[in-house]
Amino acid sequence: MDVASHSLFLLKQLNVQREFGFLCDCTVAIGNVYFKAHRAVLAAFSNYFKMIFIHQSRLRKMACAVCNQRFSQKSQLQEHMFAHAPVLMSSVFVYIELWFVNITELD
Repeated sequence: MDVASHSLFLLKQLNVQREFGFLCDCTVAIGNVYFKAHRAVLAAFSNYFKMIFIHQSRLRKMACAVCNQRFSQKSQLQEHMFAHAPVLMSSVFVYIELWFVNITELD
């Protein structure tokens, strides 16, 4: 298999995984619509996402991509995201589900 075919095959397989939510490690929210995604794919294709993931991995907890407020639980972040909705209806919000976060590392 040549490199171009392999690359296309890989992207197709990752998309199939994403469609089934298999091994997805983040969610992208656009308005009230949520998409499961792979951080590695988003970071590979977008410097914007890459910088968000680098920054959030340093924080070691979930953070709002708009105001950088940090949360220890996904439900808190989801609730907080609605505060930005009236102002930024078409903006993209990203939250990262970081697994196995040590509670002592949180502020």
